[in-house]
Amino acid sequence: MKIQIPVWLTTYGTIFIIIVGSFWFAAQFVEPAPPKSITMAAGRSGGAYYHFAQEYKRALKDYDVDVEVIETAGSVENMALLQSGEADFAFMQSGIAQYVAGKERRGEVNRTYDERVAEERFGGVEALSSLYFEPLWIFVRKGEAVPRLLDFQGKRIAADGAQSGTYAVARQLFEANGMSEDTLVYSDVAGRQGEQALIDGSIDALFMVSGLSSETLIAMLENPALELMSLRRSLAYDRHFTFLRALSLPEGGLSLEKNIPPQEIDLVAPVAMMVSSSTAHSALKSLVIQVGAEIFDETGPYREVFEFPASSNIDLPLAGEAKRYFKYGPGILERYLP
Repeated sequence: MKIQIPVWLTTYGTIFIIIVGSFWFAAQFVEPAPPKSITMAAGRSGGAYYHFAQEYKRALKDYDVDVEVIETAGSVENMALLQSGEADFAFMQSGIAQYVAGKERRGEVNRTYDERVAEERFGGVEALSSLYFEPLWIFVRKGEAVPRLLDFQGKRIAADGAQSGTYAVARQLFEANGMSEDTLVYSDVAGRQGEQALIDGSIDALFMVSGLSSETLIAMLENPALELMSLRRSLAYDRHFTFLRALSLPEGGLSLEKNIPPQEIDLVAPVAMMVSSSTAHSALKSLVIQVGAEIFDETGPYREVFEFPASSNIDLPLAGEAKRYFKYGPGILERYLP
């Protein structure tokens, strides 16, 4: 006997299957709503990273996103916090990833960037954009500048701590000049304490990687007892290290009234990057990129002209959200909705 299935059951059964299938499909491919709070690893209070983290916090508040700013020792610690899942977003200095992985070696010349290799080395951490140059500033007491890094051999050097980006850059530059840790005396003092230690003679030089928004940097540039060194062979360092760029700061470039600096200064600079955990919500990554474009829109006082934010000068895998942003610009909703 042939069983007759009612037409209504066939119709509604098909509709039911389609609805259930749609929900299943959405559950597989559509992200849940983004969280309303994030954690952002910054740097030391008074430094550029901490300053800009507060800028992000204020800007993201307008989008109903709360930001917990984590004060840290610097880029190396920030990398660890991202990898451990204790931070969602972080500021990081270019070159830190290679330094942590031990891939940059003395005298190595390699100006290529292999994204596949980068993904293998630093899986779980993605770059959203480069934000600004943060040069290596080298301060000594007035009248005690030395012509080369080699002349710091046997000197007492303050380069923040081992968890900082300053230490990472300083160590790689010294190693490139054939100077080991045994030939230098490192000090962990930093910030205003480092400034005072330099003035009173406890250290011979203070190294600082920082953007121009750092309160400590501005105070040291204006201190008449200190002198900012011009780094010889800056172009050579640019060629030898993939993450550094040679910059020239013209006389009076920071202040015409006070004539800071009093002469042209050659510098080398990594870039500050905004990076994220690969597990951070896609919508939040896009929002952080958009907010970064609102905060960073100046080229800086250097002779060389660069535009930020950008997808260049980075050494981590670029997030898919960042690739779309820099190729196509903000999405339609991001353009027209507050």
